[in-house]
Amino acid sequence: MPELIDLRSIDVDRTLAVIEANRDVICGVKVRASGVIVGGWGITPAKIAKRVAEIVNLPLMVHVGEPPPLIDEVFDILTEGDIVTHCFNGKKAGSIAVEICRPRGVPVIVDAASEYDLRGFLARGADIVIYSGHKFFSNPTSGIVAGRKDLVRAAYLQNKGIGRGMKVGKESIAGVMAALEAWEKRDHDGIRARETAALDLWAGTIGSLPVLSAEIEPDPTRNPLDRLKIVVSPESGFAATGLSKALAAGEPPIVVRDHEAELGFFFLDPCNLHPGEAEVVAEVLTRVMTAPRPESAMAEPRHGTARALRWPD
Repeated sequence: MPELIDLRSIDVDRTLAVIEANRDVICGVKVRASGVIVGGWGITPAKIAKRVAEIVNLPLMVHVGEPPPLIDEVFDILTEGDIVTHCFNGKKAGSIAVEICRPRGVPVIVDAASEYDLRGFLARGADIVIYSGHKFFSNPTSGIVAGRKDLVRAAYLQNKGIGRGMKVGKESIAGVMAALEAWEKRDHDGIRARETAALDLWAGTIGSLPVLSAEIEPDPTRNPLDRLKIVVSPESGFAATGLSKALAAGEPPIVVRDHEAELGFFFLDPCNLHPGEAEVVAEVLTRVMTAPRPESAMAEPRHGTARALRWPD
């Protein structure tokens, strides 16, 4: 979404007023700086954000992406205490972030979240990397902080500070330790082959059903996994959201990746399936597609808080 495409998108006076009215909770100024956001305006929105940050004496955080602007243009406007995020994303910006930061004494902190590779970021020079302990690891909710000892220690000390309310339980700590040991012994090639077999099974199932189409797509963040993109035609009697709801209401429920359902498609994800579950997904998909259409078949995505506020009614 080109949120900073021209000056009409920026209200400096209102931004300053909001910051002054909320000094107790606002700790910095954030701006996104990538081609899809700023268009041909380049570094200008980031420069405006930097000036706002200087006026209110707060640090600036710049969320970078594909140029323009170039990442070196971003670094040229930053001063001590400012932050650059999203530079380790497989794009050109990430490949030179360490090269730019290291001479300036700026630590490179990577929020790796659900990245598959546990060693690559540190090998490329990151100072500290933070991983989810539960996504690929299938562990209870937890996190892993790895890298420079002084920075890991600083994060650890927040157990007695701001992180106190977010600490994990002993069972999650034990779980993530076991998960790391299992990850080292994991048959990654064998699991990849089983995931591919699941995708092929689902693609074949879709191919036998009317007015649906499917294609296997690689993970956009370059993790070593693929997903099945299912495109839902209105002629099927379903909208993409309606079909995802019908699958979730099945027996057993099949929960899909429907965050882009308004575009007419969703994804089936083969990660962390147990033996026999790929076949269950195919059976439920066939059953839903050959059954009478439910009332919600043509449902569209509804973004908002109303549903959450009604829960659990």
